[in-house]
Amino acid sequence: MVLNGNLFSTAGVLLDPAVLKFETLDANSEVPTGTFVDAAPLQFTTTDAVPAGTIVVLLGDNSASGRSHFDNVRLETVIIGDNDEDGLPTQWEIDNGLDDSDDGSVNPANGPEGDPDDDGRTNKEELDSKTLPNKADSDDDGLNDGQEESSGTNPLNPDTDGDGLKDGTESNTGTFVGASDTGTDPLDADTDGDGLKDGVESNTGTFVGPADSGTNPVDADTDKDGRSDSTEISNGSNPLVFEEFDGNLVAIGDYSFENNDLNPGGWGNNLSPEWQDRDGENNGGSFEEYIDGFAAEGTDHIGMATGYYIWQDTGVSILPNTNYRLSVSVGNRNAGYSVIGNESTYAILSTDENLGVNGNLFSTFEVLEDASLLAAGSWDAGTNVPEGTFAAAPPLEFQTGGVAPEGTLVVLLGDNSPSGRSHFDNVRLEIVGPTDTTPRIENLHLILKMALSILMPKI
Repeated sequence: MVLNGNLFSTAGVLLDPAVLKFETLDANSEVPTGTFVDAAPLQFTTTDAVPAGTIVVLLGDNSASGRSHFDNVRLETVIIGDNDEDGLPTQWEIDNGLDDSDDGSVNPANGPEGDPDDDGRTNKEELDSKTLPNKADSDDDGLNDGQEESSGTNPLNPDTDGDGLKDGTESNTGTFVGASDTGTDPLDADTDGDGLKDGVESNTGTFVGPADSGTNPVDADTDKDGRSDSTEISNGSNPLVFEEFDGNLVAIGDYSFENNDLNPGGWGNNLSPEWQDRDGENNGGSFEEYIDGFAAEGTDHIGMATGYYIWQDTGVSILPNTNYRLSVSVGNRNAGYSVIGNESTYAILSTDENLGVNGNLFSTFEVLEDASLLAAGSWDAGTNVPEGTFAAAPPLEFQTGGVAPEGTLVVLLGDNSPSGRSHFDNVRLEIVGPTDTTPRIENLHLILKMALSILMPKI
């Protein structure tokens, strides 16, 4: 066929009647760039009428436009059939050290229900899953084949999730013990969701580089400074050292309301359509009438009436043993807009109850009664702030305990007065620092007990 040069292309060969069998594999879509993989084996069986000639092996490219690369070519004769009729192919039994003439009647280990490697998988199950019946841990990852079936990992891949750690070291306990028990999830390449693969988080406490961060693979923020480990590495800071910036670590940063917009930076609102549409547009422009002519720190701020509030979900997870501070400036336009008072309310909330986000709470009053409230403060601008100016309200500070609430931090600004107008600007949420949980003696009292002995003269 090909030997005498009659066929001049791969396409021509595939049409030749002398071809016994062929197979193709698209390496471009099925093989990672720069690597080789084993293609599915091509098997064929001859009948009693054997074709004349010798066996010829052909390797070629049959794509419209491409390049094929080959290696490790092997042609072998395989025994077909099942000598002992036990459902296990004869060749498979020979390859794996089983007796191909024993269906398990003589030695149960040779039969389909046998388990010679004691991994909890029968020979038939090992055949079907392509694992080895005489090797308990087919992929040498520290888990036997039966354990991998139970855990959902791949018994033929030592690193199922591709994070650089063998499946057997990822105990999925959530606690890092050591290199042989990382506590990570073998089915999740980034167990703590910090943007770093588990394999680079060696938990050594020493930052070497992105390939060996030294961080904890089951703690997204190893140094508890409010920024994820990968964020710190990307920004050039050390994920193992609590760092402060400008005196404090900023969680959401300084925020001033620019251009009188209601929803800049993700700020949401619970305002009624009537309030929003007062100026004919559903864009928060109705606030302009409370801003025009307001002599203060510029005119870019936000204002609202009694009971209304706006909020922003910062997306910052609540950390345990951490001190937070919320700072705001409040304004007092004039007496006409602070009829009875101006209780400007500012609060830190948790999305644990989806507070305000889904419209379950419709007023500042309701928010202050909700169980998800972490901390709240109010300041009467009508009393404490000169007309036409802004002033910094007392900062709202709170600290979390050893078990932090679930969810992310939400900042709320609202009016809680019977009748008034609240105006806000310069919102800043900060992580001041970790709560010091080091055991110490706070007060030491030294009590001395003295015994008084009276010596009596002998009589």
